[in-house]
Amino acid sequence: KKTNFFQFLQNKMDVQGLESISSPLSTTGVLVTGSDGSEYDAKLAQVNLDTNTDKYYYLQMIKDSSDQCYTFSHWGRTGSKGQCLLKGPEAFDIAMKEFDKLYHEKTGNNWDDRSVGGEPNTNKYRHLSTLTRNAGRAQNGKWEYYLKDDHPMNGGKPDGWYPYDDKAGNEVEQLYLDRADNASLITRFVHSDTSGYTYKVDLATMTQTNTSSNKRRPIRRSGGPTVNVPLPKKKTATKKTERAPTKRSSSSSSSSSSSSSSKTEKTKEVAAPKKKTATKTKPVEEVVVPPPAPTMTLSLRQQYCKGLLSDRAARMYLKSLIDVDFDA
Repeated sequence: KKTNFFQFLQNKMDVQGLESISSPLSTTGVLVTGSDGSEYDAKLAQVNLDTNTDKYYYLQMIKDSSDQCYTFSHWGRTGSKGQCLLKGPEAFDIAMKEFDKLYHEKTGNNWDDRSVGGEPNTNKYRHLSTLTRNAGRAQNGKWEYYLKDDHPMNGGKPDGWYPYDDKAGNEVEQLYLDRADNASLITRFVHSDTSGYTYKVDLATMTQTNTSSNKRRPIRRSGGPTVNVPLPKKKTATKKTERAPTKRSSSSSSSSSSSSSSKTEKTKEVAAPKKKTATKTKPVEEVVVPPPAPTMTLSLRQQYCKGLLSDRAARMYLKSLIDVDFDA
């Protein structure tokens, strides 16, 4: 099975710079196919949310018209032009060793033991699944961002949706398609060679954030076929409410005898509201803040006069005031 390599690049990977390395191969080369029918082609990615880094690495083995093989690699920060290296021509066995060496170096796995679409090894690249991309659905969607309160220095545009430029739109579309086939790739970081900024793209909340200024904007996709990507969730902004501390009410009078004092302390325990244990709020998209706990500020006498005490608490309160046994 022979696939025109130039068409392959257009449909699957959008690799840049091959023509500047070897113009003939960009139009006449084909991917080398293994005995199992799979092509020697890998799209790798490494995303680190802690350091806001996102890198790609393309690795392919190409064959020319005389069956000489080449190892082609293309790497860089996601969104950037990156660098390319073409090694060859070489015999198949030599090129295969070079290909497997690079693949193991980047993923920690041998080519024969590759895990396509799985989670990466620690500090290694993951081998992305490209089923949706290979189905010819790449770069069909159009992307827009919502601009609000634009600064006059930037042109002072009115609030509204504005289209991405072609390069940025195509880049985000690639991330969208990667997300369709690789479930955990929800958050990506795209570097712009033009502006020098890096943007955090969240495909769950459909937002982009400038990592330098922390300016956050909604984004949306229109046109093109819909793929299996979760719909954006609306995020409700809520403020955390601190609970007021609960104060225990004190007795309105003290008794001269030790028995009276112990009865008063017992009354406090009955009348005081139960202390509520604070629950930790889980990091979810929508946070429902519980109402603040009521604050007890009334004395026992005020509670008794307002009828807020239970029968038992009322009797015990009266016992602390007069030496009468109501249980007799």
